[in-house]
Amino acid sequence: MCPFHQEGQVLYSDGIHLPKGMCEVAWQVMAPIVRQLSEGRLVQPSGTWLKDDSICMLACPDGIRPVIYLLESQEEI
Repeated sequence: MCPFHQEGQVLYSDGIHLPKGMCEVAWQVMAPIVRQLSEGRLVQPSGTWLKDDSICMLACPDGIRPVIYLLESQEEI
């Protein structure tokens, strides 16, 4: 098990800053994609990756305790 994250955990970012409680190594991998999603840009050309272009799935680079992250853009509240 990852010492930083638990199944079902939800973290929020403004698209630039590391979310509180986020593993910094995983953040290094996902930060550019979080930024793209926060700006409304596509991660891949439309329809070539996932059916919904507003989400992305990424894996932590830790090969021993990998975590799969689901990234979703969300309108500000």
